[in-house]
Amino acid sequence: REFAQGTVMQSRFSLQAHAELGLAVRDPVVIPNAADPEIFFPPERRGILGGRKLRVISASWSDNRNKGAAVYEWLDRNLDFSRVEYTFVGRLPAELKNVRGLPPMPSRALADLLRAHDVYLTASRNDPCSNSLVEALSCGLPAIYLDSGGHAELAGQAGLGFEKAEDVPALLERMAAEIEDFRGKIRVPRIADVAERYLAVLGLAGMAAR
Repeated sequence: REFAQGTVMQSRFSLQAHAELGLAVRDPVVIPNAADPEIFFPPERRGILGGRKLRVISASWSDNRNKGAAVYEWLDRNLDFSRVEYTFVGRLPAELKNVRGLPPMPSRALADLLRAHDVYLTASRNDPCSNSLVEALSCGLPAIYLDSGGHAELAGQAGLGFEKAEDVPALLERMAAEIEDFRGKIRVPRIADVAERYLAVLGLAGMAAR
């Protein structure tokens, strides 16, 4: 408080969590993350399902089980894979039999893969502002997310939240039926606007355009 000019939080969830811990911060403002628009952008043409399987993808650099391992394990055992194609990219402390597992990959390769899918699914717990979710939304994917952390703030109307893994199959069915509607509701912050908001906290508004 003595030296800080302001405090930036990446989500309202994070701000509330700090308050619950009794941590007083100076002049807090919530500014979400944004993805690099030269890498993470939607495809020029969005394919319709047309009877094909719904293409679902998840990604995580961390193998911490709080990133959703238990949910992904349940989905691997219980999803109807005659209706869904599911890809997991990254590290996972579990062995999947039906979900296609791919190793961590550079951002550009990941962005290309995201654009080849329909829906992003994240089961990470207490994630303040998931960069992976921001990147997926920026690539044009609506989201199904564990109703925890800042996921709902990021996805907005372009996502559906779940409390337990058993809820996910029905949400995937709904997403498949209403995919165009959910795609049209995606709203992601522009990285230039995020930069401008950070500069405003420092009293340097307008500098980003110079």
